[in-house]
Amino acid sequence: MIFAWSDQPMRRDMDLVDRYLDETVERYPAGLCTLALLRSVGALVSPDADNRERAKAQFRRYDPHTRANAVVIDIDGIAGRTVRVFMSAVLMMARARAPTTVCEDFDAGFDAILNAPGQDRELVDVREGLRREARAWWGERPS
Repeated sequence: MIFAWSDQPMRRDMDLVDRYLDETVERYPAGLCTLALLRSVGALVSPDADNRERAKAQFRRYDPHTRANAVVIDIDGIAGRTVRVFMSAVLMMARARAPTTVCEDFDAGFDAILNAPGQDRELVDVREGLRREARAWWGERPS
């Protein structure tokens, strides 16, 4: 499952994530992989308290069904490094059971979920096609 954010998600975005995660877990109870893509289009702001609590609750709820997580924070410079360090600390404190990677590069994030232990062979066999489609959808980093 791929999530893409430009800045902070809205309440309805979080509701959609819950709905799609519920449907995915029902269909694949032991096989969820997430690739979260974040690109900032304005000034960086800390997520509001509601979004932080919703994200924590989602993480706890779906972690038992997750094989791998990758968070790509596609933000340049010191701001991007700061967000990646902060996100890594938050995820470490959450004590995820699934391997979880925070990175700045789309390909590194994509590889992290496809190379996770116990990954579905069928998914691995079609990785390059998936990578091309996902990259085309996400696009290149804006200049």
